[in-house]
Order: sequence, then C-alpha cells, then structure tokens
Amino acid sequence: RVVSGQQITADAPGDYERLFRAMNRSIGHSPALIGVSYDGYWNKRIVPVLIDHWRAGGLVALDLHRPNPFLGDNDPESYRIDPAAAKPDLTALLSGAKPSAARSRWRTDIERLGDTVQELAEAGVTVIFRPFHEANGLWFWWGVDEKTQKSASAELYRDVHAYLTEERKLRNILWGYSPGK
Repeated sequence: RVVSGQQITADAPGDYERLFRAMNRSIGHSPALIGVSYDGYWNKRIVPVLIDHWRAGGLVALDLHRPNPFLGDNDPESYRIDPAAAKPDLTALLSGAKPSAARSRWRTDIERLGDTVQELAEAGVTVIFRPFHEANGLWFWWGVDEKTQKSASAELYRDVHAYLTEERKLRNILWGYSPGK
C-alpha cells in the first residue's frame, strides 16, 4: 500500500483548508499523511491541525528545521548554511556539554519541542519524527563538514532521543532517519 502525504507550512489552518479539505471536496480523497517542520516559523496554531488530522484517521510527521543555535539572531531560515562553510561543533549542544549561549538556545528549543510532542501525546497522536534529516548532506548546520567530511549529528540525534524518551518519558514517537543522498 502507498500512503500519500502533504507538507504544510506555519499557516497550518489555511494550508489544511487549501491542501486537504479542498482536495477532499474536489476528488473525494485527501493525503493520509500531514507533514510539518518544527522550524523557526513554528506556532501554536499548528498543533490543533495535527490533532484534528490524526483524529480524522490521518498520520502525522514532524521534521526538525530549527534555526542555527550557534548564531545569535534566531533567523528562522538559518538552518540552511553555505555548503563550503565550516560546520559548528555539534557536541557543544549535548546535554552534558559545558554551558554556552548556543547550548542554552538549543536546549530551550528542545524543551519546547518536548512540550509540543507531549501536547500531541496527551491528544493521543503518534508522531513520525525525523530530526536532523539529510544529515549526511552539506547544506544544513547539522550536516557534514565539507573539509573534514565529519559531523556529530548522530550524537545530537541520540541526545534528542534520550531527552524526549528518557527524560520526558514520551512514547508517542516513531523515530525516522532520512539521509540526503
């Protein structure tokens, strides 16, 4: 069997009307899977749309596109990086790393992510979660460094997994890994 899906933006209610309900009115079907990025544009209007889609029998997918915590400006588009630029030391974001501004920003982001996943859990929603997708690519701040061909994204993935499943005790997550090549 094949499941069709559609990614929505931070304008979740409008996107859902335009991309799901309109399609259902037009052809009698709509995508089974709704996907959304937990990114710099994330807002609380998204969660009710995900819950409603789940309750209507749909699937929910969430990927992680957080702004680059090593930059102080919190630009929502800063998850993209020049592929030739040196990548930051991702181990500086781990729960056991020494305190820093980047680590503080990152841990705050992950705590908010945990709050969102918990809200979805309380509504009975299971989430297909793809953190650090395309981590073997050069184009995201969590990706491979072009010069060294190294990345600590696996350690960061494990750290997020431990935080959400061990510390927050969230059991409504199906963990995905999606390489870029």
